[in-house]
Amino acid sequence: MSMSKNIALPIDVVVGRKAARAALYEMGIWTLGQLTELALDDLLEIPGIGERTAKQIHAQANAHVNNAPFWIDKPPATISSEGIFIDIRVDPDTIPQWPWGFCWRTPNADPGFICVHPSREYTVELQQGWTVQFVPGLNSAWKLFAAQLLYETREIYFWGKVVLTHLQQTSAPDIQAQLKPRLVDLHKVFTDIVALPIKSTGLQPVAKYLGIEWADAKAPFEAHIPYLLWLEKQQPKFIQTACDYMLRNTEAVEHIWRWMLNEGE
Repeated sequence: MSMSKNIALPIDVVVGRKAARAALYEMGIWTLGQLTELALDDLLEIPGIGERTAKQIHAQANAHVNNAPFWIDKPPATISSEGIFIDIRVDPDTIPQWPWGFCWRTPNADPGFICVHPSREYTVELQQGWTVQFVPGLNSAWKLFAAQLLYETREIYFWGKVVLTHLQQTSAPDIQAQLKPRLVDLHKVFTDIVALPIKSTGLQPVAKYLGIEWADAKAPFEAHIPYLLWLEKQQPKFIQTACDYMLRNTEAVEHIWRWMLNEGE
């Protein structure tokens, strides 16, 4: 085991549940160094910790102790092919949260953008010559988005199960039936096969650790503000900002996907 400076870090760095920490304390496990030496079978004895969670806790402890990625498994065949990378932005004040913005891109191809307008359909050209298509209503947006994604037979990669939640809660059953078989949550794949010495597995922290330069942290709903300003003021800078946010997310997802394939062999 590495004798790095992180060996004495407390277990709460990787064990969030208080009950699980209490059980580990009773076993005499207080530091990440001790946690890396604990057998997986011993972790499984703790109520509420299953096999998947035990592997993740052990991997996270090793990653922090050695200050390096720790691999649990090889990348699965489900992510071996190039795919379509997507991002969906939502209104945080709706229940369920209703999408207003959709972005998709494939490697070496221009991205596409769809935004919802309350009452009319039109297009806007961005600085790079790309086009944002506004459609009147969420149902129309989902139909157009699905049509774009179904145009190719690639896998559809996204980050985090919330995207699937948006699909299930706000799209029609036929749209769900068309898209679900090809959707791949790269966040789940990532956390199943590798751990990083960072606290969060959110898209931005992971992408930044893996080399994506994010000048400043962006809140999940930050793109919603310029979208609303565009609807009100129709100034190009606002819709440009909203689309740049979505595009950056798809670029980050692709970056993580490529890193998993290149480093996980």
